[in-house]
Amino acid sequence: MFDIRLRLYSENAVRGRVLKTTTISHTDAESATARLTFAVSQRVAGYLDSPFLVGVEVYDDDTKRWVRPRNDLFIAVVDDSDSSDFSETVSFTAAGFVPWLMQWALHWWNTDSKDNRTRRWAGSPGKVLGGLLAEAHGNVPATTPPVPRGWGPLVTWDFTTTKDSYGNTWTAEDNIDMVVDLWKPYSNLVATWSEQGYFEWWTEGTKFRIARSTVGDDRRNVTLGGPRFDRSPAKSDFSNVFTRLVVIPDGMVAFGLQNPGADARFGSLETSMSQSGVDKRAVAERNAQPILTGGRAKQREMSYDWTPNAGLPRPYLDFTIGDTVSAVRRSGKQPQRVVGVIVTKDNDEVKVRTVVGTKLIGSAARLRKQVNGGSSGTIIGGTGSPLPSNPGMPALTPSAPENVRVLSNTGEWNRDGSARSTVGIGWNAVTTSTDLTPLDVDLYEVWSREPSELASLVTATKDLQATIRTWRPGVPRLVSARVRSVGGKWSELSAEISVTPAAPLNIVPKPPANLRVVSNVGQFLQDGSSAATVGFAWDAVTQDTTGALIEIRGYELWEGTTTDPGIMIAASTAPEARYTWPSNTDHVLRVRAQSDLRVWSDFSVLVSVRTALAPQVTTPPSAPILDSARGIVAATWDGQLVTGVPAAGFQFVIVESSTDGSDWYRVGVPLASGGSTNILAEIGSEVAVRFRALDTLGRPGQYSDVERIVVVGITGPDIEANSVEANHIGAGVINVSHLEAGIGGALDLTANSSITQIIDAADATKGDVDRIQTWFRVDQAGAHVGRSDSPFQSHVLNDRFSITENGVEVSYWSAGQMVVPSMVVDTIVLANHKVEAYGTGTVVRAVG
Repeated sequence: MFDIRLRLYSENAVRGRVLKTTTISHTDAESATARLTFAVSQRVAGYLDSPFLVGVEVYDDDTKRWVRPRNDLFIAVVDDSDSSDFSETVSFTAAGFVPWLMQWALHWWNTDSKDNRTRRWAGSPGKVLGGLLAEAHGNVPATTPPVPRGWGPLVTWDFTTTKDSYGNTWTAEDNIDMVVDLWKPYSNLVATWSEQGYFEWWTEGTKFRIARSTVGDDRRNVTLGGPRFDRSPAKSDFSNVFTRLVVIPDGMVAFGLQNPGADARFGSLETSMSQSGVDKRAVAERNAQPILTGGRAKQREMSYDWTPNAGLPRPYLDFTIGDTVSAVRRSGKQPQRVVGVIVTKDNDEVKVRTVVGTKLIGSAARLRKQVNGGSSGTIIGGTGSPLPSNPGMPALTPSAPENVRVLSNTGEWNRDGSARSTVGIGWNAVTTSTDLTPLDVDLYEVWSREPSELASLVTATKDLQATIRTWRPGVPRLVSARVRSVGGKWSELSAEISVTPAAPLNIVPKPPANLRVVSNVGQFLQDGSSAATVGFAWDAVTQDTTGALIEIRGYELWEGTTTDPGIMIAASTAPEARYTWPSNTDHVLRVRAQSDLRVWSDFSVLVSVRTALAPQVTTPPSAPILDSARGIVAATWDGQLVTGVPAAGFQFVIVESSTDGSDWYRVGVPLASGGSTNILAEIGSEVAVRFRALDTLGRPGQYSDVERIVVVGITGPDIEANSVEANHIGAGVINVSHLEAGIGGALDLTANSSITQIIDAADATKGDVDRIQTWFRVDQAGAHVGRSDSPFQSHVLNDRFSITENGVEVSYWSAGQMVVPSMVVDTIVLANHKVEAYGTGTVVRAVG
């Protein structure tokens, strides 16, 4: 994964520790000073003492190493912090170290300065720049009076008078031959010569490198654009196209140059340029080539924004400034030259913007430098008139606006909940030109940029102030202004000021008060389970935390714990809500409010609730239907309650009997639907039977009416003739009207050694039946076992073995895992350790 970071360097450019940053923006451009902005926390900033050196490193995920790109070493010279900034960060602005040093090195007088005002430089770029850089180490011929030099003792270079930094040989076409003004910073001279196409330059650490303008690798295997790129904006400009150029050197007669290949559809378009410090036609023609090339067709700038994820290009590693890449547009792929790269990192998110083609804004910036270049060999003018032979009165250039300032800065909320800022910018009236000649102006412009971007026009006005509502709140911007005279001449941009558009204050609603339970109603569901619907209410919110009136968009009810709000379970536009849970469960609730601007309040005070059980089923079953034969009483239930079919929540009916006024005992298996239970009793005794229904929570209802019947024994018709064959008959009393001996002998009852009384066996059996009070039920879910007088039941289901209490599952076994809410044990073995009681405490022992 591509990444970028910063590392501190000592004042001797020795690498130090990695700097922990919150944001980074690294901007690199073609033969221009690279820019770096970054932010660190207040704590980190506490040990940074401006100015200090910092270096850029990028991560090469092929070699798994952090490497240094070109233009990597910077000096942080500006820090910006705000004590009211809740993010508690400090922002730093850094300039390229070597270019920054060159800004503080003046083009000094030397013995070859004949007029004490200018010097002539002639030779290859390596020779000219080598002479300048030699002064960085103090190597300068003696002057009168002596002047101490050595402005950059750390600066090195690897080009020579005959070779560039890549080892390419300088040609005669590359030679510089012009007169240059004294007392200008070396950075101005380098910028001027690179803009005229004599060389390209960049830095690597403290090393200053130059190369012939034709260098750059063919990286057309790298493709920019496509569906994985975030944005691909483009700009075109036809305003600088011309077919003929009039060149006006400082020391010779003007001459014209045709611009072959220029767009001539609209006629012969002419313009002019003047060259200061040039007195040779060959040099003048050489200096005109970049202008001719740029004026042949409309200039095109294409940008690409992306996140350098896997498979996407990586700046500095897969391509760099000057390389030719493939740029995807609607018309297909085009080879384009890379002219700018911006890499930003916000916390851990890295974004890349790459510019290819001709940099339009860069061209405008160059033109401003050219206009101010004076006699430093720069290209001056370019408007095509006036010519030197008839100069006329030149248009006056207005002074740049002064005292650009922030008049107001407020934030507010849009109706859709988005934030916007309103910033008022003002400036002093411009009434004079740069040479203090009075003039009139007719228009002011406000320009702005983010620190890592190029400036662009924001608005124009005839007033001395402007109101801007398009800037993103909380994003710092640099703002400048310029003015146009009635003669159509623009001033330079003013000095930039910094402004952070205000974010609106969070209009936070007060937390809802008096959250309460207003209803808690249990009911049986169709599957027999018990659930409760709980109603909540709270006081309506009408104010924000400052006491101001506020409109509320809605409320949210959240379920969690005493320490965690948990999750949102219900939303409502009114101060009330309802929710359904299983019965006999505990819940912790909070509520919060949202304003019409989508700002949330804090949570209310919590409220706890235990959900109610369903109402008990108390309706009695219909009366028993009794029948008796062969010493058995059959008690039948028709499956109805006295009010009709049993409703949800009904579980089964238990059967109880009493013989001859004895105590009541449960008999048989509970009836889940209509059916019969057999009751054994003494023949001739009176058996009373009653029914009682239980709901799914094990709660009994009212008894049915009692029905009675006398037990009927086995009668003659019950025994088929000649059907009794037995070796032993146990009976209490046998009454017979006729007995016959078997074949061959007389009937002799004294031969039977044991006669068991049937009535005794019946009494014993009756006692056993009365003690069987466990019921057993099998349905589609599984097998269910319980006692009718106990709230506990066990269930053998398809996926687990379960134990319920009052119809609610409290424990289960599944796939070798036991789940219980809590466990109380004396000893427990966990893996290879045993936990057991020891005295008044607990000890953990290793097993084995």
